[in-house]
Amino acid sequence: MPSAHYIVVTLHCPRGFRSRLLLDEVERLPLETMSAGFSQMILVFALSAVSAARDFATRADKLRQTDSAYEHLQVGVAVGSLREPLRKPMSVDETVVIESFKTGLSQSRFLEEFEKIEHTKS
Repeated sequence: MPSAHYIVVTLHCPRGFRSRLLLDEVERLPLETMSAGFSQMILVFALSAVSAARDFATRADKLRQTDSAYEHLQVGVAVGSLREPLRKPMSVDETVVIESFKTGLSQSRFLEEFEKIEHTKS
């Protein structure tokens, strides 16, 4: 099975996503695939969509400060290979997805990860 590199952004909100705010925004993103549930989202972007991925993750992270329903939101990001064809919906058992969730445990680590991605891309 061939594989390619992708950016994976994960969102985890322990109390669940109480509104469609993020889901509505996700529908406008240049995603390769995704999955969404009660308390988590997995978004898969092509490497060329790094700006869109970073902008979305930054906006989602700002919700922690402006909306009490999202105060425990965890935003993670990782880059890595995924088997093609991509799963629809995306599975949580992929290594890069697990790594993305891990980066979400630190509130600002996703910004560091995006800087690494952008640095290696240039």
